Amino acid sequence: MVNPAGWSVWEGEFPSKTLYYGEYSNQGPGAGAGKRVKWPGYHVITSANEAMKFTVAELIQGGMAEGYWSCL
Repeated sequence: MVNPAGWSVWEGEFPSKTLYYGEYSNQGPGAGAGKRVKWPGYHVITSANEAMKFTVAELIQGGMAEGYWSCL
């Protein structure tokens, strides 16, 4: 079972105050975000368009024109 808090506290305050923790479309036991941590960087992503910003393709391409990597 997933801990309802969703995340474990790291040493120090740096991670909980500076990192972006996002959840999108979780399902199953422990998926409810109502008891999650209250960190400034924790976000429930509700839009597919917002979630797309975190896909592997977007991270690798970084907004480059489609097909850029396949032409190398």
